[in-house]
Amino acid sequence: MQPKGGDPRPLTDEGVYFADLRVDPTHGRVLAVREDHRQPGEPAAAIGHPGAGQRLTRRRPGVGRRLLLRPGRLPGRGTLAWLQWNHPNMPWDGTELWTAAVGPDGTLGERVKVAGGADESIFQPEWSPDGRLYFVSDRTGWWNLYRQGAGAGIEPLHPMQAEFGKPQWTFSMVTYAFFDARRLAATYVEQGRWKLAFVETDPVRWEPVNLGLDVLESIRADARALYFIGASPTTAPAVAQMTLAAMEPEVLRASTSEPIDPAWIAAPEPVTFTAGSDGREVHAFYYAPHNPDFEAPAGARPPLLVLTHGGPTSATEAVLDPEVQFWTSRGFALLDVDYSGSTGHGRAYRDRLKGQWGVLDVEDAVAGARDGGGRAGRWPTSGHPRRQRGRLTRWRR
Repeated sequence: MQPKGGDPRPLTDEGVYFADLRVDPTHGRVLAVREDHRQPGEPAAAIGHPGAGQRLTRRRPGVGRRLLLRPGRLPGRGTLAWLQWNHPNMPWDGTELWTAAVGPDGTLGERVKVAGGADESIFQPEWSPDGRLYFVSDRTGWWNLYRQGAGAGIEPLHPMQAEFGKPQWTFSMVTYAFFDARRLAATYVEQGRWKLAFVETDPVRWEPVNLGLDVLESIRADARALYFIGASPTTAPAVAQMTLAAMEPEVLRASTSEPIDPAWIAAPEPVTFTAGSDGREVHAFYYAPHNPDFEAPAGARPPLLVLTHGGPTSATEAVLDPEVQFWTSRGFALLDVDYSGSTGHGRAYRDRLKGQWGVLDVEDAVAGARDGGGRAGRWPTSGHPRRQRGRLTRWRR
């Protein structure tokens, strides 16, 4: 902490680390995920406040180390919400959403489990401006939006086969934000593309919004505007805003100062093919060679590069990538594979890779190169000729 005009001083003890800070102005403190490394073995995780090092949540005996993520902000009624999970789960496998009333002295009252379990993943618990608890759950096999209803009931907002959640490798990941108590903006991935919708909450009304950009990260909102990181197949990621009055995205800060001429950009084409003896469906984006100064003879088949993203719980995005365009502008085709285990295609797709790392993902990539969902006529075999301003040249084999 650094007092105004003073020198910074530590609030925490050595060996105790804090992250994902939330201000609790009622009690004059900051809440955070607290990780204690002072004892031998694996560090113990809890929610606490750095000022006194106090731990607000405790590990249940006999269950294993409890990991906690995202202490939700306190609404006016003074209730804390948080996520937790236990080994061997990761947060995209199974998490629990808990709440507890905060007393006048800042201590927690009775803890109440709202949702989640070993086979249900919860994402982004958020208090609405009027004090209702919203969150994302994959209880139906898809990460969808829910809220706490009357009593202990849970209400889905708009059930659909789309994903409103992400694998929580880091803190403070968000996919929705409130304009006010009756309206929110939600981002979701459907068929590999991130989209945006406005949701009226009482009664629930769903309104898709076509921005021309995929809303990728860091969505925030106030009563006037929406803020986010967005991109498109022809636009590099940028910090953007959209006012509710204009309903048009405005770039506030681009990630590059050297835009690519659209005439040179190869567009992503979503493809689905089958892989393995079980005939499972696999999703990918295909980029055909594209260069305005070159034209291959009819029927020529380009060399293919097959890409696989890191992860495995990540996913490929159909937005402008200069590395992809480097290859397509030089006569190569690319297949960017969302192999089994990728997010964005439902829980069953995400769970395929359990116990099969290095097996199914490799099979999926090989199947994409060999088959491509019946598009073998466009997939490569060897070098092919090309034309440059009327002159015939040939690829090296």
